[in-house]
Amino acid sequence: MFVLEHFLQGLDGLYADRRAKEAEDYLKQGLKSAAKAGNDAAILVILNELMGYYRAAGRYEECLLCTEEAVSLAKKMGLEGSLNYGTTLLNAATAYRAAGKFEKALDYYEKTKEIYEKTLKGEDYRMAALHNNISLLYSETGRMGLAKQELESAMKIMKTLGSPDVEIAITHTNLGYLCFQMKQDEEGRAHMEKAVQLFEKNPDSKDSHYASALAGLAESRFREGCYKDAVSFYKKALGEIEECYGENEYYRITKKNLQTAEDLLNRTERMEKGGIKGLALSKMYYETYGKPLLEEKYAKYKPRIAAGLIGQGSECMGFDDLQSVDHDYGAGFCLWLSKEDFEEIGKQLQKDYDSLPKECLGFPARNTQKTGERRIGVFQREDFFKQLTGFSNAPKLGKNGDKLCQKDKEAWRGMQPEGLSCVMSGEIFDDPSGTFSKEREAFSFYPEEIFLEKLSVSLGRMAQAGQYNYERMRRRKDIGGMYFCLAQFLDAAVDTAYLLNRMYTPIYKWKMKGMKNFHTLKEIKEKLERIQSLPCDMEGMETKIEEICGMISGEMRRQKLSTSFDNFLETHKRQVEERALVLDIVKEEWEQFQNVQNEGGRASCQDDWETFEIMRKSQFYTWRQDGLKSYYKDLVRAKKQGWNLLTEKYARMMESTAPEEYEKWKDILPKRSEKRRELEEEIIRTEISWAERFSMKYPHLGGSGRSIHTAEDTPWDTSMETYLRGELGTYSDETLSRYKDMIAGYEREGKNLTEMKLTFMTFFYGYRSLDQAEQAMGAQETRDRQ
Repeated sequence: MFVLEHFLQGLDGLYADRRAKEAEDYLKQGLKSAAKAGNDAAILVILNELMGYYRAAGRYEECLLCTEEAVSLAKKMGLEGSLNYGTTLLNAATAYRAAGKFEKALDYYEKTKEIYEKTLKGEDYRMAALHNNISLLYSETGRMGLAKQELESAMKIMKTLGSPDVEIAITHTNLGYLCFQMKQDEEGRAHMEKAVQLFEKNPDSKDSHYASALAGLAESRFREGCYKDAVSFYKKALGEIEECYGENEYYRITKKNLQTAEDLLNRTERMEKGGIKGLALSKMYYETYGKPLLEEKYAKYKPRIAAGLIGQGSECMGFDDLQSVDHDYGAGFCLWLSKEDFEEIGKQLQKDYDSLPKECLGFPARNTQKTGERRIGVFQREDFFKQLTGFSNAPKLGKNGDKLCQKDKEAWRGMQPEGLSCVMSGEIFDDPSGTFSKEREAFSFYPEEIFLEKLSVSLGRMAQAGQYNYERMRRRKDIGGMYFCLAQFLDAAVDTAYLLNRMYTPIYKWKMKGMKNFHTLKEIKEKLERIQSLPCDMEGMETKIEEICGMISGEMRRQKLSTSFDNFLETHKRQVEERALVLDIVKEEWEQFQNVQNEGGRASCQDDWETFEIMRKSQFYTWRQDGLKSYYKDLVRAKKQGWNLLTEKYARMMESTAPEEYEKWKDILPKRSEKRRELEEEIIRTEISWAERFSMKYPHLGGSGRSIHTAEDTPWDTSMETYLRGELGTYSDETLSRYKDMIAGYEREGKNLTEMKLTFMTFFYGYRSLDQAEQAMGAQETRDRQ
């Protein structure tokens, strides 16, 4: 005879004595005894107990075998529709849910609910258990709202019934984990704390859910950065799991979480005590272990290997803090090899790198994430740059007058600024050959053409979103529209500020912090943060927007990117576009200048791009857009026709400076009508008058350049008048007409073109003003006379 009551008492004793590991054999032996006695009711109870054991132990295949045996036996016993049958279905559903077979589980849960609703009278703890389990299913299948409703229904029933504290604690545990999934961390922690409190209030009633509550509370503290508390709770949870079920999957997961928490606790404590930044730590790690490795084992290759820490990560930017230690943080460095060296020694060098000590001066080595791209270790140089920018090598920069081809322009346009910011972050610790440093420097900042293009775009975005559309959305009382206008404006303002600092905009989360490295517009960060902290529809927001636009326009003027005092940034955008056109003109002129053939050979000024650029920009920055467009067309048209406007200019100048040489050219040069010559001379008279007045006001500056009048020409000194006559002679009729209109306009406005040109020129040479340049020039002349 098999007595079920005595059997269950024995099972309870095993669990009470924390001898759960013996439960499986006990249950299997009970099945045999019940079967031998022909006691189907006892077999059904034991199967339910056994499926619960296997489920908790993570042995799902065995669990499901017991489940189907139990359901089949219950049907055979004629229990369908009864409460006992409902309980069996509930256990079956929970088994299938734990095994990840959710459709089958939901089917069993729904059948259980039908039975309970028909047979249970009033509130019943079994219905609460059902709600608990259905909630877990919804949670695991991503239906969080439904999951929370089920749990709250369960809690309501249990509190009404005055359920045991342990049952309430289990529901708190489940609610806590659900809240974590829904990012409701504060509520989740409160549930976990309540669960642990209830379990510890009833020590004799603890079960596997106590370990879950402890692990949940540990997770909560971990999320809050309280790693010491997290370690403590994970240790307690691990002890409970091991005691109840041994080293199962749940044990292994919890142990891994404990190790992560311990690692972060160690890193945090070391950072708090040591106060060392990640970049400095990595450099020490290289000097202590990396450099000796290269010297001892790779001496042949070391002269070609660069070392450092560059790329992604807060430590590369100098922004690392206590929040940084939870991922991809610690001592570590990069080694950059040529393609040939990488193919020869890359794999072995990486193995040796991985074998380096796991700490430096008590600080742990980097805790690298398994996901994402590798950030430290051994790299082929080209692959490293490509990983960050999409390009193995930087496209051409267009320096020294070289024009960017369309391919290079598209390449620069396609690179993301955050990737380029990563390339320029961090530090190179060692680079004996200098090759890697040179390759990196080629990414240092956009070519001027691309800089102006991007600046034009960001200024346009600021004007459109902040100065135009925001106010329109306010009139419409469209909060959403105002929000997005403000967001667009702020984003564009940040991009503009970085561009004006000649810095790449970093990844979004570091945009604001990165402003601490600005050398200009330092105050804009505080202004932007003020707007970010205010409601988007606050009265006076337009004034704050205009304040920021005023700062930008002021900086544009300071950098001579614009001369307008208009606060509307669309005006400055147009001037930036003019600056871009000037650059195209100057580079086209430089190209033609290289092909000017001098009788005495190549002139030294043909190799002096820097001076040529300053002189020509200083002139063209005073022009208006219509004149610039017309002259650029002149240059392009001449080039297509095989004609060189720079050669023509110097040939025309020889009419005064070298008359005999001019005789060889005069019949080749394009003919100019008498009427046109009169127009040119009218312009020349006006400009000579400006130059004379300028020299009277600024005698040292005026005397340092060309002489003013043709009568003063010598073979080695061409006057401003002769130079201007030669240049005007190269302009097309359209360009000359537009130039004449510009001159007349400046006359009406009381401006002096010579003073305007020299203002730009002295700025390019580093002077803040004409007065400062005049004073410096005078002092130099005094020193030269002594």
